[in-house]
Amino acid sequence: MTVDTNILRRLKPRHMHVLYLHWKGFTNKEIADITNFSEGHVSNIITGPNAGEVLDALRAGVYDSMRSVDQELQMVAPALITEKINLALGSADEKVRSTNCMELLQMAGHTPVRRIQRIDAHSEGHEEFGALTEDEIKADLLQKAASAGPSVPRDPDKGPDGNPLN
Repeated sequence: MTVDTNILRRLKPRHMHVLYLHWKGFTNKEIADITNFSEGHVSNIITGPNAGEVLDALRAGVYDSMRSVDQELQMVAPALITEKINLALGSADEKVRSTNCMELLQMAGHTPVRRIQRIDAHSEGHEEFGALTEDEIKADLLQKAASAGPSVPRDPDKGPDGNPLN
């Protein structure tokens, strides 16, 4: 016996969790305490039109595919999340708390903020030209180059590489 996948898609994961807990032998009151549903709501889920087929499949022990394993994991996921939250907030071990907090944030789609250190390294000449515009800087550099003259006397018949000009 297998469960119709359309029924499983129509059932909410929390309702599947209720059915799983009922199958495991929990009372309606215990299930209500675990899921934060009222006992009446738990009873409605267990006696609902689709619940019978799911419970029959659970009782028959039918797990004939990976889909079945996935369904079982979906049924217990709320309990696992609750346990992970309890560990993240209440564990005496700081490493356990930290690990569970990070995993919960990752499951929720959050990424940790990374601290970026800004290094204010001024390039050479920053103080000298910091307040000048680009045109003023060009004019200043050209003036300094002209007043300094050529650093090495150059033969007018040769290029900068020392080869004769054609």
